Amino acid sequence: MKAVFIDRHGGPEVLKYGELPDPVPNPGEIVADVHAASVNAADWKVRTGGSLYVQARFPHVLGRDFSGVVSAVGERVAEFRPGDAVSRRADERCGACGVSTKYSGQKRQSST
Repeated sequence: MKAVFIDRHGGPEVLKYGELPDPVPNPGEIVADVHAASVNAADWKVRTGGSLYVQARFPHVLGRDFSGVVSAVGERVAEFRPGDAVSRRADERCGACGVSTKYSGQKRQSST
C-alpha cells in the first residue's frame, strides 16, 4: 500500500511517502481501502514523539480518521463485508497501525 509514514520521531523531514506491506486483518479486524483521511494535531504529536505520543514500533502510518470501503475481514467479523462503506477513527492500539492499516470500523449510513 502507499502511505505517508514515519520510521523515527522528529521534524517534518522524517515524513516519508512510499510503499508498505499490504495489511492482513487479524481475527475481529477489518482492512479498508481508504478513500479519504485526515491528518490532525495527534499526527504531529506522534511525529515529534512529544508527551504521551512516543511510538514503540515503526513504521507508523499517519492519518487518524478515515472513510473508505472494506477490502478484507478477519475471522469472527460478522457485521462487515467487503464492499461496505465505513468511516472511523483508526484503532491505534497496535502501535504501528494508522489509517490504511487495521480498523474496527463503523458502517456509514446512507442518506438516501
